[in-house]
Amino acid sequence: MTKTIKLLLLPILLFGLTGCLEHRYFITALPDQRVSVHYELRGDRADIEDGYELLPDSTEWNLKRTVEETDEQTTHIYAGDRILKEPFDLAQALNWSRGPGDSVYFAPNLSLKSKGYPFVRIWTFYGAFSNLKFLDRYGDMWDFVPEECRILEDSEAMESVSTAETTILERKFGLGVIQWTKARYENSFDDVWKVARLRPGILTDSTENSMAILRTAWVADIHAYLNGLDVGDPQTTKLNWWKDLRPMLLGRFVEIADVNGIDELGRIADAVENRYLISKDMDDDNFVVEVTVPGRIIKTNGVKQEAKVRWEVAGKDFQNESQYLTATAVELDWRQIAIGLVGIGVVIWAISRRRDKQDE
Repeated sequence: MTKTIKLLLLPILLFGLTGCLEHRYFITALPDQRVSVHYELRGDRADIEDGYELLPDSTEWNLKRTVEETDEQTTHIYAGDRILKEPFDLAQALNWSRGPGDSVYFAPNLSLKSKGYPFVRIWTFYGAFSNLKFLDRYGDMWDFVPEECRILEDSEAMESVSTAETTILERKFGLGVIQWTKARYENSFDDVWKVARLRPGILTDSTENSMAILRTAWVADIHAYLNGLDVGDPQTTKLNWWKDLRPMLLGRFVEIADVNGIDELGRIADAVENRYLISKDMDDDNFVVEVTVPGRIIKTNGVKQEAKVRWEVAGKDFQNESQYLTATAVELDWRQIAIGLVGIGVVIWAISRRRDKQDE
């Protein structure tokens, strides 16, 4: 993304989508089948305190926060460690959700398995960064931004564009982003409705006819809200509409919601909005996974260094497509091999003794 596009998207970034965090997972299989896990979250203060990340339990992980100073930047770091009794415990140890609302937060699915066979032990690591389905959920911004605005992404091509033409392109881009945001908020009603229908005791009328009436009214609310915005300079227009739109959305449900259901509807609506904020926030995050296992790595889609495998996954990589990490290692069981060699030696010795006696 060019500097021009970044500047035009600045209003989007300013209402909470700071990003630029690095998540590090260092997993080491110990000789006694236990597993050591070290976790780090690194970023500047605004990024690390934006509330869009789940952190492990501070007591279980002995979580500590430190600050790393360099000439170029100040990095805030959360770091913690755990020792797991066996590889099977890894997936649960990295599940930091504490309630149903935590399901909107992102967490990679990492697992480590160990299985013994005659003379060897097979270690299998699997990781998944699940597809966030960003385009499916929120649409493509470029479906609303005119195609000619793509030149704003090309810094070399922009050198031949006049200042007046640049201003026009920037305004078109800004208006397109506003229309994309409008469509996203309109569609958020559908997500709230789907969840509310599945939870008993919230809606007193969940018919399709009621849904269509409420949605039409909601779209009209957004249109009226936009008419009240100052869009004289589209590329700097306020895009954080949720605080203003939330009461309007809940107000539309008053006639068909249980008295005690409005608060729950508010939580559902907030979760829908937070899912977008969290997904967008991870666009420029980086995830590092490093796994060390005994034995020899025989198969992996990561970068192998002896008994260590490393992957780096960018947040943008799984915005619309799942990313998978795999590794398989073979560890020789020297105890079994030694016993086997001794056994073979004994058999050979016994056969040799028998032949010697027969020769006598």
